[in-house]
Amino acid sequence: MSDRRRHLLALLTAAVMLFSHPVLQLVDALAVAGPDWLLPAYLFAAWAAVILAAALAVERGRRE
Repeated sequence: MSDRRRHLLALLTAAVMLFSHPVLQLVDALAVAGPDWLLPAYLFAAWAAVILAAALAVERGRRE
């Protein structure tokens, strides 16, 4: 398996874990006790991180 494929598979696994129900439930529980903007901020930051990591993995694969 190529490095690019392994990186994308690891990214997919991380994305599934970031957006899984237990993690979102935990962030939502923290938002109840804290600021209301915590869940939307988490979703935005996690999605942006996944997009950035995917772009870097694809670009790195093109150079090799």
